Amino acid sequence: MNDSQWKHFVGLCDKNFEECEFASELIAVCFGKEDIAKVVYFHNKGASLKWLRSKIPAMGNLIPYKEIEKGNVDAVRNVLLSFPC
Repeated sequence: MNDSQWKHFVGLCDKNFEECEFASELIAVCFGKEDIAKVVYFHNKGASLKWLRSKIPAMGNLIPYKEIEKGNVDAVRNVLLSFPC
C-alpha cells in the first residue's frame, strides 16, 4: 500500500462518514486516526466499534484498536484496503 492509494480511498469514504452518529467515539477508539475511523465505518457501519475490538483472522487474530495503539497502523490499513467494496 502506498500513501496516495490510502488517501484516495479515505477520500471515497468521507461522505459516508458524515452519517456516522458515533463518529467522535469511533475516532477516539482509533486513537485520533480519523482516516482509519472513516474506512472502518465505510466497511462496517454500526458494527464498527465491535470490529475494532474483535480478533481479526486476516490480521492473524490481532485486535485492530490494540494494533493502532501500538503504532501498527499499517497492518490495520492494509486489512481495510483488502476488504471487498
